[in-house]
Amino acid sequence: DVSAEIKVGNPFILLQQSPSQLLSQLVFERQVHPDRLSSLLAKEGLNLNVQQVIVNSCCEPLSLCSARQNSQAKSLLTNISNLIHQCACHCLPDVEIPVHNSAV
Repeated sequence: DVSAEIKVGNPFILLQQSPSQLLSQLVFERQVHPDRLSSLLAKEGLNLNVQQVIVNSCCEPLSLCSARQNSQAKSLLTNISNLIHQCACHCLPDVEIPVHNSAV
């Protein structure tokens, strides 16, 4: 009977997979209940979050385009630099603090 055959896989493939890949395979392909996996992981002291693995497997990450990310990063650095300068001037009113705009 063909359906009764046991599939023997390559055990070295398991060694090449990340813990998240192994967990998602157990949840989605083997239909192991997430609560059962969570309790087993906790019992063994493994720091893996089954819910996070499910979210990562089911949802595409949202990423900003790199040009927008660069623009926002430069703006953030400029704002932080200005804030630090203002705080330094406020805390040390008698000291002349030069303005340095290397963040831009």
